[in-house]
Amino acid sequence: MSRMSDPWEARRSPRFSVKVPLRYRRLDATTWMNGITENVSSEGVLFICDQSLPKEAELEIEFVLSLQKESGLEVSCRGTVIRSMAPLEGGPRWALAAKIGSYRMSRWQREPVLDCGST
Repeated sequence: MSRMSDPWEARRSPRFSVKVPLRYRRLDATTWMNGITENVSSEGVLFICDQSLPKEAELEIEFVLSLQKESGLEVSCRGTVIRSMAPLEGGPRWALAAKIGSYRMSRWQREPVLDCGST
């Protein structure tokens, strides 16, 4: 994870350039959709996805921050879409910025893969 360093960027909380898979859904939906984070802070997340959502749509977002492949920190948050950016040059992916209203973090551990071996 690297901290973004733009001297013109004046934010209350630092943003970190983090590219990890995430899943998200509107609070009134049952189906999860997939995306990829672009940057994360304690106040918000910018992510890339296949669909636009309206401003002020309420979301659940989940992703794992990990420095190791076997364990990390699972982040579950609720937030509100504050910006939706159309794909550049006719590309298929949207960028959504969500302000985080609440979040919880918990330890994440990859499930062990059982090696049944050959008999």
